[in-house]
Amino acid sequence: MKKALILMSMALLFAGMLFAGGGNEAAADTKAYDTVDPSGQTVVFWHASSKVHGEALDKIIEDFNATNEWGITVIPEFAGYYSDIYNKMTTAIAGNSTPDLVVGYQNSAASFQLSGVLVDLNTLVNNKKWGLTREDNADYIQDFLN
Repeated sequence: MKKALILMSMALLFAGMLFAGGGNEAAADTKAYDTVDPSGQTVVFWHASSKVHGEALDKIIEDFNATNEWGITVIPEFAGYYSDIYNKMTTAIAGNSTPDLVVGYQNSAASFQLSGVLVDLNTLVNNKKWGLTREDNADYIQDFLN
């Protein structure tokens, strides 16, 4: 679970870097992230979790913020429900002011991909330094990873 949180944080960090860069050209090489130092980074995460789910998410993020060895701070922001987030993200893409990570459905992700702002997470999952071990990989439903 700790490795998954680390991978999530790295994905957040790299997503922000690549959003700012306007594309994912560097993501093709899994070694591109080997020299990145995530120390002290702040990551903005737009989500749709409210009430009990929102409280659980806040607790997970609070625990991560308190224990990750790099001092990464994830800032969760309730951005509305999925349709609200899609609209907000579309506006953010147009204004070049996207969050570092956003939750959404596959059709939203497809739209964001057409805008060139998604990061290929396979480069992180398969990275020898930051990626998943075989044991970590086995914790996931393989169709999700595919």
